[in-house]
Amino acid sequence: MKNKVYSSVLIVSDLHTPYNHVDSVKFLAAIKKKYDPFDKVILSGDEVDYHALSFHDHDPDLSSPLV
Repeated sequence: MKNKVYSSVLIVSDLHTPYNHVDSVKFLAAIKKKYDPFDKVILSGDEVDYHALSFHDHDPDLSSPLV
């Protein structure tokens, strides 16, 4: 199988919703508007923050899934 060559690729990494920047979706929309059409969009990181599922120590002052 021959590999496809893309001329325009958008790569988004680690949004960590709900801890993402307040303007991150607006920023991505502006990038799409300026550079669209993309041949390929790749999400290379975490869409959501899995803090509650982590084995690392938790900070009690951070928001929890129950808040």
